[in-house]
Amino acid sequence: MVRTEFMQNDRDPDAPSLSVPSGWILLGRGLLPRPLFALGRYLAVLVVIAGLGALYLWKADDLSRLHNATLQLEYETSRLNMDNTELALQLAQWISPAYIDAAAQR
Repeated sequence: MVRTEFMQNDRDPDAPSLSVPSGWILLGRGLLPRPLFALGRYLAVLVVIAGLGALYLWKADDLSRLHNATLQLEYETSRLNMDNTELALQLAQWISPAYIDAAAQR
């Protein structure tokens, strides 16, 4: 908040009175009026919140894609493990002595 005591002390008593709303900072000081400053501050906060929201959605989408890729790889891994088990059983059958004797007699 801008202090206005210095302005009141420097005034000439014969000078006309200037009415400045209490909610405004003097433009002569190079500052924005207080409502515009507050609006700018709120817009900056809004931009930051919107940016954080966009960042959150971007990362959530990345995590969703990674989760789907992980599920797909886990499915493929389980399918390959089942195929490996089936092939190991076939190999065990083919190298068993009973299978070799039966194949030799044919």
